[in-house]
Amino acid sequence: MCFSAGASFGTSVGLAGIGIAAIRKAGSEPQRLFAVIPLIFAVQQLEEGFVWLSFMHSSYSAWQLLSVYCYLFFAYAVWPVWVPLSILLLEPLEKRKKILRVLLITGAATAAYTTCCLLLYSVHAIIYNHHIVYTFDYSRVTSSLATLHDGFYFIATLPAAFISTRKRIWVFGILLTASYAISKIFFEDAVVSVWCYFSAALSIVVLFLIKRQQTPVQYFKKPEKAANQ
Repeated sequence: MCFSAGASFGTSVGLAGIGIAAIRKAGSEPQRLFAVIPLIFAVQQLEEGFVWLSFMHSSYSAWQLLSVYCYLFFAYAVWPVWVPLSILLLEPLEKRKKILRVLLITGAATAAYTTCCLLLYSVHAIIYNHHIVYTFDYSRVTSSLATLHDGFYFIATLPAAFISTRKRIWVFGILLTASYAISKIFFEDAVVSVWCYFSAALSIVVLFLIKRQQTPVQYFKKPEKAANQ
């Protein structure tokens, strides 16, 4: 399997449509936050599409660095916060919420660390075996922390779906974990790019996880008329 600018742009367009449909189907604010996932993936895949174009056409080379940084910001800083937060807001049980808050704090710390790395170190992108490989010019100390960072990243993103009492969200978690395993086994050099692509394609599941509330929430009630009028 190989990926390309066309694959990224095509996926982006499809996910944008799925995201809009999911948001319209959502019946509450917490559901809308979860429903936004395909739209975020759409923007992320759009950015990687421009990374591909920067390699294919010299006229787009000036956009490569910005596109790379935007893509990695979504991949490393947005998801470890957005996934536990959106699942936390959907969770009805307080005991589960406490665990999800811990995952959210872990994700926020991971996102902050990654953002600092993006600001402090240079990032490079190369095409290898038909995939994009992203690398950081880490210092020795920061490089030694890479494994620890990856561990916190996955703790924040993968277990959240399985902590939820909503069984439908478990489907999302199972597919997300399976896509990571496939990416790690078969595309180890380009896990960041390939896993995000698979995850984006799988976010169509979000559309089926969102259930419209049967009765709309009434924020403002009409005053009742006096009985003796």
